[in-house]
Amino acid sequence: MTSERRKAFFSCAILMAIFALWVGIFAFVIIMSMVDRSHNQGAYKAVEGYMRAVASSDGREACKYLTVNAQAAAGGAAGPTGCAASVRKLAESLSDTDRNALARFSSDDIEKEQNTGSFTLKLPQNPLGIARCVLQKQAGTWRITSFQ
Repeated sequence: MTSERRKAFFSCAILMAIFALWVGIFAFVIIMSMVDRSHNQGAYKAVEGYMRAVASSDGREACKYLTVNAQAAAGGAAGPTGCAASVRKLAESLSDTDRNALARFSSDDIEKEQNTGSFTLKLPQNPLGIARCVLQKQAGTWRITSFQ
């Protein structure tokens, strides 16, 4: 093998190794993202369930997805017991178009936001104007602690 052919061979081998390393890193990132989402799927489904319950004016169902403190905040002066009525009132204030948009709300459109100390999901534009939901796991079930 001539010197020039050897250089070309090694150059090609190095480029192939770099490309293989890049593909491996990319595949690892994609797989880890999928594992993280499936591990925390309950959080995504809690947000989806809340939105759909509001769409159907089911205050009791919507409040099931909230922590006690979030229920108290939603219920205003009535506290957690006023949560369902407050959610129903919110749903009644929405137009049919807005309720339909919430009924079609999908957890597939939600993005995880890197945040230390809490689990925050970034929501797509929605009729409630909620940009983010902060969640925590309570007794094995994901619950919404606050909206931002």
